[in-house]
Amino acid sequence: AGVALLGSGAIRIKKTSGRISALEAILDEPNTAETFGIGHTRWATHGEPNTVNAHPHLDYTGKIAVVHNGIIENYGTLKTWLQNEGAEFASETDTEVIANLIGYFYAKEDEGNRVSSIEHRASSIGQNKFEQAVQRALGELHGTYGLAIVCSDFPDMLIGAKKGSPLILGVGDNEYILASDAAAIVEHTTQAIYLADDEMVTVGPEGFHTKTIDNVTVTKDLRQIEFSLEQIELGDFAHHMLKEIFEQPKALSTCMGGRIDQKGHRIRLGGIDSHLRELTRTKRLILTACGTAFHAG
Repeated sequence: AGVALLGSGAIRIKKTSGRISALEAILDEPNTAETFGIGHTRWATHGEPNTVNAHPHLDYTGKIAVVHNGIIENYGTLKTWLQNEGAEFASETDTEVIANLIGYFYAKEDEGNRVSSIEHRASSIGQNKFEQAVQRALGELHGTYGLAIVCSDFPDMLIGAKKGSPLILGVGDNEYILASDAAAIVEHTTQAIYLADDEMVTVGPEGFHTKTIDNVTVTKDLRQIEFSLEQIELGDFAHHMLKEIFEQPKALSTCMGGRIDQKGHRIRLGGIDSHLRELTRTKRLILTACGTAFHAG
């Protein structure tokens, strides 16, 4: 878990492995100069579940920070290419590849758009270089993503992008909340826009605007969230058991997708890696469960 906070022209990151309580323990008192930020909690899909691999991830210039839901399938190819271009990596994650790719294109904007090897796909008309760098990077990604991206040179701007992973922008009273689903924002606002695949949203002091990653403007109407938090969690199902039954294929795919290392033919179980020593010494396991969880155990 971790957060990236913006203020005074710099990005301050606080992150750690483990539970939310571990992150809370290392957070400082609020800084009034830091007016917004991004944060994330997730299991590790690439690399060990440690502090280095935790989100948010900075690019190699220290100007771009990213949090990410999803899996980038071609991250290995992109990582090799970026390393050949001089980018440095601190983690084993696919998300750091996204940050470094944006950072690479962002740096190239200062060099007259001279970009080697990867095609320049986005138009620069009506954009700042932060938006343009994000669009150029998104055009190279194969896989799924729900992204929140910030840049220290634009301390009052947030960019979100979606492909195959949900992303919603809540519009409140002089505030905006970018989240993966309505359940995360409904207690703060009931007005929202929902991004479609290959769309991005840019949020700033004057409001927000949406476009495709090919720089085509998209008009989004505010939608009213009519449901309570409990109703959102249930969706169209009468009760949670029925919902769980129909969600099993997706849940199984999500569970396996982040824990099977196809390249190394290894299984990575992020939830128990930190307890391997104790588990290897265990002679007896006692499972406690309720309802259908008993069968999973």
